[in-house]
Amino acid sequence: MMIARIGVVAALVVGAPLAPAQSSFEAEWPRLVEAMERGAVRGDAAALRESIGVLKTMKAAALPRDQAKLVRYAIAYSSWRLCVLPAAGKEEKETLLETALAELKDAVALDERFAEAHALMGSVYGLQIGSSPFKGMVLGPKSGATVETALKLEPRNPRIVLGKGIGALHTPAMFGGGVDKAEPLVRQAIELFQQEPPDRPWPNWGRMDAHAWLGQILAQRGDRAGARAEYEKALALEPESGWVKYVLMPALEKGARR
Repeated sequence: MMIARIGVVAALVVGAPLAPAQSSFEAEWPRLVEAMERGAVRGDAAALRESIGVLKTMKAAALPRDQAKLVRYAIAYSSWRLCVLPAAGKEEKETLLETALAELKDAVALDERFAEAHALMGSVYGLQIGSSPFKGMVLGPKSGATVETALKLEPRNPRIVLGKGIGALHTPAMFGGGVDKAEPLVRQAIELFQQEPPDRPWPNWGRMDAHAWLGQILAQRGDRAGARAEYEKALALEPESGWVKYVLMPALEKGARR
């Protein structure tokens, strides 16, 4: 049975005992999310690739609409996380971003009010622009439109506000972006995360990311002490964050020694 295969593979991903053949989506989903998020936090490319494989197997099963849209979103999310890691080569990154877009469009087709999917689509468009700035004229408006759609649906969703802030940070000031636009949005996202229950059903990621992005904004402003404090908050939430420990913190210390 397809579900039985999902149970076996998901158990292998998280290193847990094999699940019974009759295990349901509800039983397997939390363990799969845990494995996927652990891979994302650690920057573990192999774990994320394996999670994508399990999710694609799960996608092939006959699932109710609410579960099917979550699986598609999770494939896109894992692909999005993976494509920013050094272990992903240029061609793989392009494929991952195309996969993420296709899955998000399918998720929105299943539920046009799925705000999380609209918002993540905006972030994916943003990464495509980053890999080829010439695409900005076409993809920039698409990215902005998807984020605005998400905000209309869920204006107090911290991941959506964070995504808008990150987009503003990567948009030149002459086009309405920059640190002055990004900082209040990222700070707002942090406030909204404080209001969101930590045990909210997934998607519930982003708390660590918000502090890491605020740290980068403060570092750009020359506030190294403030940046370090935000990175420490990020590590308090996710002590195994490879991004913060091995990329952001060393970059901050290197800058301080200049």
